[in-house]
Order: sequence, then structure tokens, then C-alpha cells
Amino acid sequence: MNFEKPIYHERYCAFVDVLGFKEVVKDINRGLITPKRVIKLLKQIQTPYRRWHGDSAWQEDFRSISISDAMAFSTEPTPGGLRILLDLIELLTVELLAEDYLIRGAITLGPLYHSGDIIFGEALVRAYENEARLARYPRVVLESRISDAAERCGHGHAVRQASDGMMFVNFLNGVVAEVSAAKFNSRGNEFYVNKDVTYYRNIRDNLQAKLRSTRDNPNYFEKIQWISGQWNDAIASVKVDIPPITGPGL
Repeated sequence: MNFEKPIYHERYCAFVDVLGFKEVVKDINRGLITPKRVIKLLKQIQTPYRRWHGDSAWQEDFRSISISDAMAFSTEPTPGGLRILLDLIELLTVELLAEDYLIRGAITLGPLYHSGDIIFGEALVRAYENEARLARYPRVVLESRISDAAERCGHGHAVRQASDGMMFVNFLNGVVAEVSAAKFNSRGNEFYVNKDVTYYRNIRDNLQAKLRSTRDNPNYFEKIQWISGQWNDAIASVKVDIPPITGPGL
């Protein structure tokens, strides 16, 4: 009897895009940033989850592909596979925030073919469409059945519901854990043990600067305002010595 898995089958799929990448490329031509900085960004997003989880990524058949500033990741439709994607999005979001970049995307579940540098299927199409139509802010949104699955398998802390109803990856969950640990001078979340409060204070300063620099761009300002509000709420919950981001609506 042949138990080989069909090549086109159900998988979790995440599609993630770096916001404002066109402007980043223009800034190279303007001499505002160097090509080396962009290369560093692309290397970060093209060498994903195995940096943190090693063997577990292989066990859940983690796969990734990137084209310029866009990325697609997929795993088996298991609790472990979902955990890998949730962890990855959280870590990638914070790492890129520290480099002054924002990401947006979506996670779906559905039929998918993903092998090497070829990926196609309903799960990818829906993830791409959800990123474009539903994400709106710098967040990675989840279909309700995926957030429900996260709750059922004990990963409820990794998802949040926004004021517009959308569920999204709670990308500041690890930041709160780490800042709390730093506050009490103890080891924090295993993913952030080499970072301290200064690292997160710098992220706060990056967001504050972005809020000021995007005043003439209402569409982008709205995105910075949203993530700044999320940041303020998260940091306020641990009462650490990091000042809130200030500005309209905050």
C-alpha cells in the first residue's frame, strides 16, 4: 500500500511583505541609505526559522521562499507547524522593527504545493489577498479558524484581536516577557536572552521618529500610529522605564 503524501495538500501558509520597500530602493538612489543595509535586510528575511528552532523546523516540514522583499513560509497543518509560524512572525517582526522596517502579512490554511523555489495553491492566494485587503496595518492577520486552532493547542497568548475585529499575531508577546525579565534582572524568554531594555528603547525611538517623519503621508502615518499604539499598550503592561510613544491618537 502506498502511503506517500500527495504533493498538493493542506498546509499552513504565511505570506509576508516588507512595507515601504519601494521607498527603500529609492533611498539608495538618493544616497540616504547604503546598498549594504538593504542586503542585510534581505538576508534577515531569507534565512528564517532554522536560526531559532533547528530540528523542530524539519519535523514540521518548514519551508520558505522569498522574492525581493516578499516571503512565503509553510508548514504541516499540525499544532507544531502552527507554533513555528507564530513564533517566526513574532521574531521576524521584532528583528525588523529594530532595523526600522515594518512587515505586514497573513496566515492561512489550505491546499498548497511548496517545494524548493516553487509554490502555488489556494492557501498562498488567500494569504496574498488577505495581506492586501485585510491586514491594513503592520500586522500579520489570521483567519478565524487559525486563531481558534491556536487557542485549542495552547498558543492563545500568541494571537490577539484588534479593535477592527481581525485576529493577528501577537508580535509583542516576547518583548513583554523580555522587558519584564530585564526589569527584574533575570533571564527572559529564550528567544531574546541576548537583548536588554536598551534594545527595546531603541525600537521605541525608531517608531517615534517614524511618526514624526510621516506627517505628510497620511496613509503611512496611520500604519505607524497603529503599531505605536500596540507598542505603548504592551510596554505599559510591564511598567518599565521606557517612555511611551507620543503623538496624535496615542
